[in-house]
Amino acid sequence: MLMPRILAGTTVTLLLLTGTPVGAADIAGLTVAAADGQSDTESFRIGVRDYWERRWFTEGNWQVGGYWEAELGYWDSDKGGARHDSLAEISLTPVFRLESKNARAGGFSPYIEGGIGLHLLSNTSIGNRKLSTMVQIGSLVGAGFRFGEAGRYQVGYRYQHISNGSVKTPNDGMNLNEIRFGIDFP
Repeated sequence: MLMPRILAGTTVTLLLLTGTPVGAADIAGLTVAAADGQSDTESFRIGVRDYWERRWFTEGNWQVGGYWEAELGYWDSDKGGARHDSLAEISLTPVFRLESKNARAGGFSPYIEGGIGLHLLSNTSIGNRKLSTMVQIGSLVGAGFRFGEAGRYQVGYRYQHISNGSVKTPNDGMNLNEIRFGIDFP
C-alpha cells in the first residue's frame, strides 16, 4: 500500500517541478534505441520528447534541465522454452539532464542524464525473467553528446533497470544496455 502513495507523490512532485507532460505542448524531438538485456533479450524503442522550460543550477557554464520522454518498445528473447519470448511496452519518463549552456549552439557537447518513469508491459514475463506485474518502474542513467547544427543530433548510452519495485514476487526485473540516437526538430 505504501508504493502507490510513493508513486503518486513522486508523479505530482515531478509535474510541479517540470511543467506539462508530453502531449500538452509541441513535440521537440524523436529518438530510436536498441538494447541488450538479460535472458538473451533485445529491445527496440521509438520515442518522442518534450523539453522543459525550467532550468536549475544555471550559474557557470553548465545547467540541469530535462524533458518528458514517451516511448513505444518491443522486447524479444531468444531464451528457449520460455512462456513469452516477446512483449510490447509503453513508457513515460521525466529525464533530468546536465549539459553545457551552449549545448544547442552547435558543435560537440557532452551530457549526462538520469530519470525514473513508468512502463506498461504487455506480458508479465519474458524469456526466463518473471516480472509479475504489467506496471513496472524504470530507472535510468546515461551519457552522450549533442552535435550538428544547433546541437540537434544526439548519440548516447543508457543503463536501464526495469522492475516492479518489489510490489509482487517474483521480481526478476530486467537490466538493459541501450544505444540511442535522437534528433530535435527545428
